[in-house]
Amino acid sequence: MQQPEAHALHELGILRQVEDSSRLNNRLAAQKLGVSIKLAHALLKRMVGKGLLHVTVVHSRRWDYFLTPQGLTEKTRLTLEFLDFSLHFYREARRRSAQLCRDLAESGVRRIAFLGTGELAEITWLGMQEWGLELTAVYAEEEPAATAGRNWKLETGNSAGTNPAAGRNPEDFPPPRATDHKPQTTGRLFLGRPVKPLCELRHDHSDAVIVCLYDKAQPMHGSFLPGDAPVQPGKLRWIFAGPPPATPSRETP
Repeated sequence: MQQPEAHALHELGILRQVEDSSRLNNRLAAQKLGVSIKLAHALLKRMVGKGLLHVTVVHSRRWDYFLTPQGLTEKTRLTLEFLDFSLHFYREARRRSAQLCRDLAESGVRRIAFLGTGELAEITWLGMQEWGLELTAVYAEEEPAATAGRNWKLETGNSAGTNPAAGRNPEDFPPPRATDHKPQTTGRLFLGRPVKPLCELRHDHSDAVIVCLYDKAQPMHGSFLPGDAPVQPGKLRWIFAGPPPATPSRETP
């Protein structure tokens, strides 16, 4: 399945924001999307030109945006498109992570560290249990303790089950998380293990580190790393690196 284009995710974010509030400008859109003000301006201008948004100039410093009937239809279409891709993404992640765990086990690798604490890590943990691997450490980017507005993201998973898309209303997609508070890792646990900051990854003594992170613009593109992650030559393993695997011999739901 072909993944949606990045600008489609941006358009969905703008449509959802405008549905919540008509008060939107280039700077706010750029902040929400995590893009430049110039790109945010171009996106808003294009969406008005496509008939997805109607703009009312209140005064020179305030422009109000409203969804048109065409914009509402497009919002529904994009929501379903991203939800469909997300279901495909997590199914494929389950297959590939199980194959990766199998490959590691059959090569004699046992002690595994995770880079990331999201849905991919939870999915990969299932494969580790199936193939008798030991989780020795968990590393993650620092993240805030609060939960108020952030960039729109391509995620539909919950944090508790093996089916990350289960129980999620499409209207809740993508979910917001916080970025405007002081980040922290202190005291965080994942699968009962303390979450360590990325800077400690260079001192890791595991046999391999599975990267349980992905680029939101290209979720199924391999070899993604956060910019501040120490490079560990020969130890890093990516779930989406290489061609799709054959179905593992052990059943994966």
